[in-house]
Amino acid sequence: MGCYWWSCVMFTAGGVYRDTAEDEVITTDFVGEWRTLNDGDAITLPLRNGFNYNFVVDWGDGTTDTITAWDQVQREHVYATAGIYTVTMTGLCETLYFNLDPILRDEIVSVINMGVMGWTTFENTFHGCRQMTSFTLGTTDTSAVTDMSNMFNGCWRWTSAPDLSAMDTSACTTMQSMFLQCSSISSPPDVSTWNTSNVTNMSDMFSFCEHFESPPIVSGWDVSNVTEMTAMFGRCERMHTAPATAGWDTSSVTSMAFMFNRDLVITNMQVDTWDITGVTWMQDMFDGTALTTAQYDQLLIAWAAQAVQPNLNFSGGNSTYTAGGAAETAHNTLTNAPNNWIITDLGSV
Repeated sequence: MGCYWWSCVMFTAGGVYRDTAEDEVITTDFVGEWRTLNDGDAITLPLRNGFNYNFVVDWGDGTTDTITAWDQVQREHVYATAGIYTVTMTGLCETLYFNLDPILRDEIVSVINMGVMGWTTFENTFHGCRQMTSFTLGTTDTSAVTDMSNMFNGCWRWTSAPDLSAMDTSACTTMQSMFLQCSSISSPPDVSTWNTSNVTNMSDMFSFCEHFESPPIVSGWDVSNVTEMTAMFGRCERMHTAPATAGWDTSSVTSMAFMFNRDLVITNMQVDTWDITGVTWMQDMFDGTALTTAQYDQLLIAWAAQAVQPNLNFSGGNSTYTAGGAAETAHNTLTNAPNNWIITDLGSV
């Protein structure tokens, strides 16, 4: 039995019930739900070599084990009866690592509470967990987590975006592919308050989130140390408004390739204020995307005024610029020596 949130939870084989008469108790345990399809099926906790473990696991069927090593035999547990079991972990668990495992990734169906477990990395933690329909951060401490790459990559069965506003990201250095292919949710997770001051890699972070109808709120992010933004918002095909990024410090960025690739209906692009002087790769940045003529004019004029890197291949997508004025002059400045850009767009109007 373990207590969390508003009730005391009594674990039974195949499910849980709650005694609502209990006072609120906040758990520091990790709590998740695993599903077995057949009588006699087993689940295996996805532990990772090189990390520290010392926790008690309550398997939700009246049995417990103490786990102190990533490859300990007892990390696998057999259930007599098929069903959904609430698994609780109490103690030290520096990471979980589903990492696209073809069997393990389909066994977990929800996370109820992340817990205070001594987390140090979330690299590939829930990567490919395609049967996980819900995730609740709950009570946790992520202040020591340095890597969140691929954390939720491929979690495409989420029915709603999780609230991640309380996640401490102050130590994190990479968020590469963190939400890649979270393709079922129509609104992004709440990441508006994240401390991203130490992050260097945001490539593919929201790529292929094909059902986003609104952008993630990232206007307050510190991206001054980010070097990689490759495909960061690529293939967000239903996102109607561009993320509010006008205030971003992009002076460290070297790659913006595919960044807004195939964002078919996006408007209100805010990139003309960006510092692109360090960017060396811009291939297909807006391929398949159409900025308004006014927005594209502003982009060309602002970027042509900077000391840009030469010989870049840049795609303005399906955008057009105004002929016979400052935008055309800027376009020529970028494509002529010494810049010698190759620009693909729909030309002047």
